[in-house]
Amino acid sequence: MMRHTLSVLLWAAALALPPAARANTGDLDPAFGTGGQVVTPIFNGYDVASALVLQPDGKLVAAGHAYNASNTVFALVRYNTDGSLDGSFGTGGKVTTAIGTGSGATALVLQPDGKLVAAGYASSAGKTTFALVRYNASGSLDASFGTGGKVTTPIGSVDDEAFALVLEPDGKLVAAGYSDRGSNNAVALVRYNADGSLDTGFGTGGKVTTAIGSIDDEVFALVLQPDGKLVAAGYTSGASNTAFALVRYNASGSPDASFGTGGKVTTQIVTMENEAFALVLQPDGKLVAAGYTNDGSEQDFALVRYSADGNLDGSFGTGGKVITPVPGAFGEANALVLQPDGKLAAAGYSYNGSDTDFAVARYLGQVCGDGIVQAPEQCDDGTANGAFTSCCTTTCQFNGSGTSCDDGNGCTDDDTCDGSGACVGTALAGCTTTTTTTTSSTTTTTTPCPDSGFEGVGCMLRSVVQPCADETLPRPVRRRITQAMSLADHGAGASNGKKARTFARKASKTLQKAVTLAAAATAKAELSLLCGDALGGVLREAEHRAEQLAASR
Repeated sequence: MMRHTLSVLLWAAALALPPAARANTGDLDPAFGTGGQVVTPIFNGYDVASALVLQPDGKLVAAGHAYNASNTVFALVRYNTDGSLDGSFGTGGKVTTAIGTGSGATALVLQPDGKLVAAGYASSAGKTTFALVRYNASGSLDASFGTGGKVTTPIGSVDDEAFALVLEPDGKLVAAGYSDRGSNNAVALVRYNADGSLDTGFGTGGKVTTAIGSIDDEVFALVLQPDGKLVAAGYTSGASNTAFALVRYNASGSPDASFGTGGKVTTQIVTMENEAFALVLQPDGKLVAAGYTNDGSEQDFALVRYSADGNLDGSFGTGGKVITPVPGAFGEANALVLQPDGKLAAAGYSYNGSDTDFAVARYLGQVCGDGIVQAPEQCDDGTANGAFTSCCTTTCQFNGSGTSCDDGNGCTDDDTCDGSGACVGTALAGCTTTTTTTTSSTTTTTTPCPDSGFEGVGCMLRSVVQPCADETLPRPVRRRITQAMSLADHGAGASNGKKARTFARKASKTLQKAVTLAAAATAKAELSLLCGDALGGVLREAEHRAEQLAASR
């Protein structure tokens, strides 16, 4: 794999919802930095951000490495919610830590006590090992962890590097990366106790190695599922290309055979290079991996979303995949976080022609109004969100219990939302639902309709509106007309005045919705202007008559 040492740009691309328009993936967030971007140099050389965490107070902490003219060191930067540096962290918002003759952080976790643990690599005596460093909330080293806040762990006989880290509920830490076995690389995981010592109950002496392909396999991201299983993401390389690779492990460190094939999943995005460096677990069990894709001409941010069983999630991007070009010649995403609002923030770098900068891109994890329910949405009825026929709000949350609605059933009344997305009505006694197909070929009524009564309402709705004779009414409009006709028929045969008024009130509400739907269909050119105007007039008159019947005594 290519190693890049670069300078620091925070580029934030946020999907925002502009007035009267739905957001598009990749829009910059104007509330972050300057037009969605922040540039932060650490030293005068090359610096790279490889990890990012979101604190409860909304601050962001990025971790990676910085080059100080002679070697690389661990580097952390903390940002306020608007993208400015947090001066209470380290020196002016920045912290650097040297380990051995060279070191760098590629993963970061935030503990409940506010401490930060960074994982990566450290070089010494011609080889590299896993390296972890724990910091206090202020950015100072935590002396209670390892030796002076630092831990190094050799796995194989050549080089070992950690690129991912998770904190388990019991305080243990699991780091993941690779171990160079001389002829190829294998996936490597190590679990530590809370004080930095190895957990001998995991794998062999606290260590696990896994081969995916025949050449090199490395993972750069790791998530812990609620059931205790671990999912690692990275890449596997073949003779001419690389692919995204995910591996799921049981809590003991053995592969989970229920995920992909034998616990492993590989994904080719373009035909050449594809590598995943970050992974998040959504509340719905889906997994999102982020990294880069290179087709030979340019290298871009790449995200892929998977279902809980390892299959691609077709509702995300194109077939589960999203490719995002970044400013400059090339770039890659090295870290990913899921915000409470469902947005995804990816951090990495962008090459500007002379050096590289930190880069952060923010994406919508879901779009309210697309008809697909995804965390943190409770519901999504598409264009019907917020409508009287839906118990889903315009922000894709359930309407409160008791909110008025229309269940679309002509034989119910007093419809209300139940608080869990369903519209429930009270059945009308003696009412039965009939199915009637209303088309443009309905027989023309030559006898004038009665001026009043349910017969007049039903007659109007069964009459042909001449400008619409050669047009097919949209299904939602036809359905409301059919419902209103059924209600008029039941009203005409009601056994007493109270029941008749109930049917009339229901018919009036149904026709009111039909008027709205007909107007919308005309605006969308689903109906001609002549047909829309004429139909609207007939429906409004029928609604008026039904309203009069509902008010009669």
